[in-house]
Amino acid sequence: MGEPMPISAVIATLTANWRERAALFRAHDATESAATYEYAATELEAAMRELSDRLVTLTEASREGGYSTRQLARLIAQRKLVNRGQAHRPLLRLGEVPRRAGHLPPREPEPHIGLAPGQVARSVVAQLSEANR
Repeated sequence: MGEPMPISAVIATLTANWRERAALFRAHDATESAATYEYAATELEAAMRELSDRLVTLTEASREGGYSTRQLARLIAQRKLVNRGQAHRPLLRLGEVPRRAGHLPPREPEPHIGLAPGQVARSVVAQLSEANR
């Protein structure tokens, strides 16, 4: 098993596949299906471009890419990264943030219903007990 593809490559492959499907649908006079695939590809590309262009602080970039803020600042000083902010308030384009191999950006916390797992389990068992009576 090889290295995982960067998300940008996954998106580019996916949108190219959608555009190929659109062409295939169009060739078979399924214009509505073709338009749907083209619209989805365009919408996804626009969303990814907007996300990639978002400016982030070094702290946010560190969380996303896995490199320390000190290392990111060093890369800016070496002109390996472009500071899009001010001298003492550096900002980076999210799409330009280097990614440390194997680092996964933080996920959004899972929504919860306000009950501890034990409370949910006891509630389910109680409901099952009553249903079996």
